Amino acid sequence: MFSKSIFVFAFLAVAKLAVATPPACLLGAIATQDDPSKVSEICKNSKMSGYISSACGDSTQQAMSAFSAVCKEAGVTVGM
Repeated sequence: MFSKSIFVFAFLAVAKLAVATPPACLLGAIATQDDPSKVSEICKNSKMSGYISSACGDSTQQAMSAFSAVCKEAGVTVGM
């Protein structure tokens, strides 16, 4: 019984990690910027939603959510 519990908790932890992974297209959209290392400047760029939308297509909503979360950690609120 104990080993089954460990397996379930391990699976849930891995599943949560997999869900939290942003789509790869977000990296492509960020790479369009002059200096991708300046997170706060990228978050303040009003054109980023257009870059993300054109790069991500069907994954735009997931990418915008991930982008918004990263910006929030950097202290910048992004409108979706």
